[in-house]
Amino acid sequence: MRCDQCKHWQSKSDEWRVEVVARLGFGTCMRATPLWDACEWDQESDDHSRKLLPEFVGRKFFAQDGSDYHAIVLTAPDFYCAEFEAA
Repeated sequence: MRCDQCKHWQSKSDEWRVEVVARLGFGTCMRATPLWDACEWDQESDDHSRKLLPEFVGRKFFAQDGSDYHAIVLTAPDFYCAEFEAA
């Protein structure tokens, strides 16, 4: 259940940020969807909060940054994860 054996883990990319991190031995978890992208405005709530889209209900983790602009989760190859799916 290691990241380097998971279908969601990407150790190489054309994106320069990911490639720099890959040189340090880390990779990007593509399963960690940015939270903003996994939500929508809850039109039925009184406080206009957000709710998870149906396809993300039950997901165990997300990526989030302060501006909702761009967020990724980086892991070492030997990191273990509950969302593991064999490559």
